[in-house]
This record gives sequence, structure tokens and C-alpha cells, in this order.
Amino acid sequence: WALAIESLECGSPGSDKSFGMQQRPDGDIEIDEKFWEEDFYIPNCIQCTGLLKPDVIFFGDNVPKDTADKAMEEARGCDAFLVLGSSLMTMSAFRLVRCKNCDCQCW
Repeated sequence: WALAIESLECGSPGSDKSFGMQQRPDGDIEIDEKFWEEDFYIPNCIQCTGLLKPDVIFFGDNVPKDTADKAMEEARGCDAFLVLGSSLMTMSAFRLVRCKNCDCQCW
């Protein structure tokens, strides 16, 4: 599965992006430990040995500042907003819609 992912990143051990520690992300299912002991392979970073993850923002993660700034710039310059696949319950997404036509400093 890792070959199908275009971009993977990791953080320094101990940082908020480090998945090399014993953290348990939110999930909808429990996976039996036997699954992990068999053939399933999770790639590790060759520099810090932390687990790699897709280059996406998961619920609970912070949007990088440069990405958030670019999104706000694009939102303010668009003619319309079409929101798909979001409840807009996260402030980072809701703020884009709310501040689209205002001069406030929402970000």
C-alpha cells in the first residue's frame, strides 16, 4: 500500500508529528493484534525511525501555517465555495467559508 502513496512524512521523535511513540489515533474499528503480527508492513522513516504517514491532515492534527495561509488566500479570491465531504465542524475548514468575503483577520 505504501507504494501507492505519493508523499509520506514523519517528525522528529517526541514532536507532535511523531508517530514512532505509543500513540493511538482515533479510529472506527479495533484491529486484532494478530493482523499486525502477520504480513502487514508499516514503513519507517530511514532518518528518525518514526512511522510514516500519508501527507494529509488527519482529524486532530494541525494544518501547517503555510498551507493554512495559502488556503485563506485562495478562499478570499474565489467566486464561490463548493464544500464536499466536510461537515465544516473543524474551525480550519469553517473559517475558510466564514471569512471568504470579509476583511477580518480570521487566520
